[in-house]
Amino acid sequence: MSKDKKSNIIKVSVLSALGAVLLPQFSYAASWVWVSNLTPYKIFPLLAIIAVLVEMGILVNFTEAKQHKKKAFLSVLAGNVLWFIIAYLPIGGYIDTADSILEAAGEISATTINIALFVGAVLFKVPVVYLSMKNLTDNHKKLLLTLVVSVAATLLLTFIVEYYLCRGMWGA
Repeated sequence: MSKDKKSNIIKVSVLSALGAVLLPQFSYAASWVWVSNLTPYKIFPLLAIIAVLVEMGILVNFTEAKQHKKKAFLSVLAGNVLWFIIAYLPIGGYIDTADSILEAAGEISATTINIALFVGAVLFKVPVVYLSMKNLTDNHKKLLLTLVVSVAATLLLTFIVEYYLCRGMWGA
């Protein structure tokens, strides 16, 4: 089998697995009911701050960004702001029924981690940070890999925190 065919098979497999895990959130989100006082939209600001700090820490410690901490911080912050704005654009239709934008976000998804955030990270967050930081390093592959790992780490961390702190169930 050629290298291109193997690569395409791997890509399709990964996307299929992610789709199977993440897409059901869209179809069931309307019937999700929170049973705990702590919900993802209430802990979102804290998780967003932690995500920026973790991603910046990974970027600074594993790339040549050590000498450019301010630029690294601003790049990661800009990437995260754009990422969250893009990912939460679908909440527009829920704002009139909610008390806040974050509460509206809680009405459209059972968790903060959904396909919109994953796609937003791949299409917006990683490129913004990569493009703003690539001139500071000679090893572009290492920078890109470090960014992908840092985003994966924060997505996993967010999922774990939400899973253990926020309780909900599918309503009828």
